[in-house]
Amino acid sequence: MKTEHVSDLELQQYALDPTGCSKEAQDHMGSCALCQGEAATYRHLFNGLRDQPAATFDFDLAEMVLSRLPAPGPLPTEPERPGISTWVMIALVCVMTGIPLYLFRKNIWNTFLGISGLFLYIILGVAAIMVVSRIMAMYKKYQRQLDRLNFT
Repeated sequence: MKTEHVSDLELQQYALDPTGCSKEAQDHMGSCALCQGEAATYRHLFNGLRDQPAATFDFDLAEMVLSRLPAPGPLPTEPERPGISTWVMIALVCVMTGIPLYLFRKNIWNTFLGISGLFLYIILGVAAIMVVSRIMAMYKKYQRQLDRLNFT
Protein backbone atom coordinates (compact mmCIF):
# COMPACT_ATOMS: atom_id res chain seq x y z
CA MET A 1 0.00 0.00 0.00
CA LYS A 2 1.20 3.47 -0.83
CA THR A 3 2.20 5.52 2.21
CA GLU A 4 2.30 8.90 0.46
CA HIS A 5 -0.55 10.63 -1.36
CA VAL A 6 -1.04 10.23 -5.10
CA SER A 7 0.04 13.00 -7.49
CA ASP A 8 -2.31 15.51 -9.03
CA LEU A 9 -1.99 13.77 -12.36
CA GLU A 10 -3.10 10.46 -10.82
CA LEU A 11 -5.94 12.25 -8.98
CA GLN A 12 -7.18 13.74 -12.25
CA GLN A 13 -6.89 10.38 -14.00
CA TYR A 14 -8.82 8.75 -11.15
CA ALA A 15 -11.52 11.44 -11.39
CA LEU A 16 -11.90 10.86 -15.13
CA ASP A 17 -11.49 7.07 -15.26
CA PRO A 18 -10.68 5.12 -12.07
CA THR A 19 -9.89 1.96 -14.05
CA GLY A 20 -7.11 3.74 -15.92
CA CYS A 21 -5.02 4.26 -12.77
CA SER A 22 -2.35 1.97 -11.40
CA LYS A 23 -3.30 -0.67 -8.81
CA GLU A 24 -1.33 1.19 -6.10
CA ALA A 25 -3.19 4.45 -6.82
CA GLN A 26 -6.55 2.66 -6.71
CA ASP A 27 -5.67 1.00 -3.39
CA HIS A 28 -4.55 4.34 -1.92
CA MET A 29 -7.67 6.11 -3.16
CA GLY A 30 -9.81 3.44 -1.52
CA SER A 31 -8.24 4.05 1.90
CA CYS A 32 -7.39 7.81 1.92
CA ALA A 33 -10.25 10.21 2.62
CA LEU A 34 -8.16 13.28 1.71
CA CYS A 35 -7.35 11.93 -1.79
CA GLN A 36 -10.98 10.84 -2.25
CA GLY A 37 -12.08 14.40 -1.46
CA GLU A 38 -9.60 15.89 -3.95
CA ALA A 39 -10.70 13.40 -6.63
CA ALA A 40 -14.34 14.38 -5.96
CA THR A 41 -13.34 18.05 -6.39
CA TYR A 42 -11.68 17.25 -9.72
CA ARG A 43 -14.70 15.23 -10.79
CA HIS A 44 -16.98 18.17 -9.92
CA LEU A 45 -14.69 20.54 -11.85
CA PHE A 46 -14.62 18.29 -14.92
CA ASN A 47 -18.41 17.91 -14.88
CA GLY A 48 -18.82 21.68 -14.58
CA LEU A 49 -16.53 22.26 -17.54
CA ARG A 50 -18.34 19.65 -19.60
CA ASP A 51 -21.75 21.22 -18.81
CA GLN A 52 -20.75 24.73 -19.84
CA PRO A 53 -22.29 25.98 -23.06
CA ALA A 54 -19.99 26.38 -26.06
CA ALA A 55 -18.32 29.79 -26.28
CA THR A 56 -19.88 32.20 -28.78
CA PHE A 57 -18.82 35.59 -30.07
CA ASP A 58 -20.95 38.58 -29.20
CA PHE A 59 -20.22 39.95 -32.68
CA ASP A 60 -20.38 38.65 -36.24
CA LEU A 61 -16.83 37.63 -37.08
CA ALA A 62 -17.57 36.95 -40.75
CA GLU A 63 -19.08 40.42 -41.15
CA MET A 64 -16.04 42.06 -39.53
CA VAL A 65 -13.65 40.28 -41.88
CA LEU A 66 -15.76 40.84 -45.00
CA SER A 67 -16.16 44.54 -44.25
CA ARG A 68 -12.36 44.97 -44.30
CA LEU A 69 -11.83 43.21 -47.61
CA PRO A 70 -11.70 45.30 -50.78
CA ALA A 71 -14.73 45.24 -53.05
CA PRO A 72 -14.53 42.47 -55.62
CA GLY A 73 -13.51 43.62 -59.07
CA PRO A 74 -14.63 42.22 -62.38
CA LEU A 75 -13.97 38.57 -62.97
CA PRO A 76 -10.80 37.86 -64.92
CA THR A 77 -11.43 37.29 -68.56
CA GLU A 78 -9.64 34.93 -70.86
CA PRO A 79 -6.51 36.61 -72.24
CA GLU A 80 -6.73 37.85 -75.78
CA ARG A 81 -5.23 35.66 -78.43
CA PRO A 82 -2.56 37.30 -80.52
CA GLY A 83 -3.93 38.93 -83.63
CA ILE A 84 -2.56 38.82 -87.14
CA SER A 85 -0.43 41.92 -86.55
CA THR A 86 1.36 40.19 -83.68
CA TRP A 87 2.21 37.21 -85.87
CA VAL A 88 3.40 39.52 -88.64
CA MET A 89 5.71 41.31 -86.19
CA ILE A 90 7.10 37.99 -84.91
CA ALA A 91 7.78 36.81 -88.47
CA LEU A 92 9.39 40.15 -89.34
CA VAL A 93 11.74 39.98 -86.35
CA CYS A 94 12.67 36.38 -87.18
CA VAL A 95 13.44 37.30 -90.79
CA MET A 96 15.37 40.46 -89.80
CA THR A 97 17.58 38.48 -87.41
CA GLY A 98 17.67 35.20 -89.34
CA ILE A 99 18.98 36.58 -92.64
CA PRO A 100 22.07 38.30 -91.14
CA LEU A 101 22.79 35.27 -88.98
CA TYR A 102 22.63 33.03 -92.04
CA LEU A 103 24.76 35.34 -94.19
CA PHE A 104 27.44 35.85 -91.54
CA ARG A 105 27.35 32.36 -90.03
CA LYS A 106 31.04 31.79 -90.82
CA ASN A 107 32.19 35.09 -89.34
CA ILE A 108 29.93 35.32 -86.24
CA TRP A 109 32.64 34.16 -83.86
CA ASN A 110 35.13 36.68 -85.27
CA THR A 111 32.54 39.42 -84.88
CA PHE A 112 32.33 38.86 -81.13
CA LEU A 113 36.08 38.50 -80.80
CA GLY A 114 36.61 41.84 -82.52
CA ILE A 115 34.57 43.81 -79.94
CA SER A 116 36.72 45.77 -77.52
CA GLY A 117 36.66 44.86 -73.82
CA LEU A 118 35.38 48.30 -72.82
CA PHE A 119 32.35 47.90 -75.07
CA LEU A 120 31.60 44.48 -73.57
CA TYR A 121 31.84 45.94 -70.04
CA ILE A 122 29.44 48.72 -71.03
CA ILE A 123 26.95 46.17 -72.40
CA LEU A 124 27.22 44.02 -69.26
CA GLY A 125 26.89 47.08 -67.00
CA VAL A 126 23.75 48.30 -68.74
CA ALA A 127 22.26 44.80 -68.60
CA ALA A 128 23.06 44.54 -64.87
CA ILE A 129 21.48 47.95 -64.19
CA MET A 130 18.35 46.92 -66.07
CA VAL A 131 18.08 43.63 -64.15
CA VAL A 132 18.57 45.35 -60.78
CA SER A 133 16.00 48.03 -61.63
CA ARG A 134 13.42 45.36 -62.59
CA ILE A 135 14.07 43.48 -59.37
CA MET A 136 13.61 46.67 -57.35
CA ALA A 137 10.36 47.45 -59.20
CA MET A 138 9.05 43.95 -58.50
CA TYR A 139 9.95 44.30 -54.81
CA LYS A 140 8.20 47.68 -54.55
CA LYS A 141 5.10 46.19 -56.19
CA TYR A 142 5.23 43.31 -53.70
CA GLN A 143 5.50 45.76 -50.77
CA ARG A 144 2.51 47.76 -52.05
CA GLN A 145 0.44 44.59 -52.28
CA LEU A 146 1.41 43.64 -48.72
CA ASP A 147 0.49 47.15 -47.52
CA ARG A 148 -2.94 46.78 -49.13
CA LEU A 149 -3.45 43.53 -47.25
CA ASN A 150 -2.37 45.05 -43.93
CA PHE A 151 -5.60 45.99 -42.13
CA THR A 152 -4.14 47.70 -39.10
